Formats: sequence, C-alpha cells, structure tokens
Amino acid sequence: MWYIYIALSFVLVGSLFCLIAAIGVLRMPDIYTRIHAASKAGTLGLILIFTGCFLYFFSWAAFLRMIAIIFFIFLAMPVSSHILGLTALQARSPKWKNTIIDESEHY
Repeated sequence: MWYIYIALSFVLVGSLFCLIAAIGVLRMPDIYTRIHAASKAGTLGLILIFTGCFLYFFSWAAFLRMIAIIFFIFLAMPVSSHILGLTALQARSPKWKNTIIDESEHY
C-alpha cells in the first residue's frame, strides 16, 4: 500500500505544475511568454501525473500506455508551441513592452 502514497504525491505535484501553467497562461503579458508557460510547466505536470497513474495501476499494460502517452507529449508539445510561436511572429503579434532581447527581428 505504500506505493499508493507515492503515486498520489506524483499526481498532486503534477497537478500543481498544471495549475502553475494555467495561471501563467492567464497572467503573462504576451503570446510568447504564454506559450513558454504552457509548454514547460504543462509538459512537466502531465509527465508527473502519468507517472503517478503508472505507479497506481502497476502493470505492463499500464506501463506501455503511459510510455506511449509520455512519448507523444514529448513529441507534440514542443512542435505545437513552436508552430504557435511562428504563427504569432508571422501575424506580427505585439511583444511585451519590456522585452529586452528580440532575436526574431531578422524574420
């Protein structure tokens, strides 16, 4: 029964990271920082939640499913955030007024 507490802690920490990502999306000033908040904290939160699910449903079927889900999250999140950033850049989305370094000026 001890593994249930470890699984619960993984799920709770992952939920906390997802909550931080949601707050970051709401509070950040421009689209570029919102994308950063959602992709970094959201990915880590989902990975921790699925790790907790694997520890709770400890079986080979659960292991294979969780590995596949984690693989697709690692594959999809960076690609989708990159495409969102490029689309915002091409649409000339305004940047935050306190942006110091803008490496996208040559685009």
